[in-house]
Amino acid sequence: MRIAIVQDDKSVRIEERPIPKPKPNEILLKIISAGANPSDHMHIDTVGQAGDWLGTDFVGKVVELGSAVPQAEVKIGEIRWNYCRGGIGEKGAFADYITTQWDLSSIVPPNITPQEAATLPLTLMTAVQPWIFHHLPNRFLRIPGF
Repeated sequence: MRIAIVQDDKSVRIEERPIPKPKPNEILLKIISAGANPSDHMHIDTVGQAGDWLGTDFVGKVVELGSAVPQAEVKIGEIRWNYCRGGIGEKGAFADYITTQWDLSSIVPPNITPQEAATLPLTLMTAVQPWIFHHLPNRFLRIPGF
C-alpha cells in the first residue's frame, strides 16, 4: 500500500508498505478520504522523525475484521470514521489502508459524504475534551481572545 512518510530532511515521500493486519480488536479499513489538519504539518516541522507515518482523520470501508471484533457490531463493507495519532508509530491516515480499534470507530451517517466526514474526527474530539477532563484537578480550558 502507499503511505506518506516523513524523510530525514523533513520532506514527505509516498512509500510502499505491506497492508497492515488487524489485531484481534481492530478492523482494517480501505481509506476513502483523509482530512488534513494543522497538526499534520506541525508534526513534520516540530517533532517529526524520519519514518513517521502521517495523517490523522480518516474515513474508510471495512475490508477485514480482527478475530475478537463482534460481527453483530461491525460489517464488512460499512463506511466508518475515526482518527489516529498520525506520526506516532506505524499509523497514518495518508495511506491506502489503516487499522483501527473497532469500538472507537463509528458508522458515517448517510447524510454526510466521506469527504465531509474526514474533516470531523479530530475536530469533534477536541470539542469533547472539556467534558471528558472537566473533573480532573488542575485542568483548565483556555479560550484564546478571552
